[in-house]
Amino acid sequence: MLTRLYCDNYKCLVNFEFKPTAFQLLMGRNGAGKTTVFEVLALIRDFALRGDSCEGRLAGKTRTRWQDLPEQRFELDVTGNGGDYQYQLTVDEWWRPAAPRVRKETLSFNGGKLYLFENGTVHLYNDRFEDRTQFPLLPRRSFLSEIEARPENSRLMWFKAWLDRITTVQIDPKKMRTSEAPTEVKRLLRR
Repeated sequence: MLTRLYCDNYKCLVNFEFKPTAFQLLMGRNGAGKTTVFEVLALIRDFALRGDSCEGRLAGKTRTRWQDLPEQRFELDVTGNGGDYQYQLTVDEWWRPAAPRVRKETLSFNGGKLYLFENGTVHLYNDRFEDRTQFPLLPRRSFLSEIEARPENSRLMWFKAWLDRITTVQIDPKKMRTSEAPTEVKRLLRR
């Protein structure tokens, strides 16, 4: 269960913290950020699980307009699998022309590291929190999407499966063209 979502410097969300309960209703005026909260959940899922690049979705125009901060921060706290997970992602811009990059990405379980990307290096930990593998990686996307199931990374795989269950739906009547779909699909399509 999602117990906490934190976001800073993303669109209208500044130092934003949301602690949902098992049953939650979001209400507010137009432009208050309700849709942005769900957009952040989908963004984290697509970035960490599906391997989407940060370009076009992070930093740049997605930073809060009334601030002049280069860094965006996202955090998810999830309870399940007998413990507490914490996912953190920090993105900023580098190079010329400026391009978004992952500055730091971590996943921990009950305070023990399962995954760390920092300073251009990926660290993969096993379920006993032992640093088993390190290698360099360009900071454009998450390596979490590439990690396959092994007996020693069941906790990390549980988190990936949890991320995969995040579904955000936004009904847009203006984009509805017909009441019938030509074929069925396993997942909702993001457009």
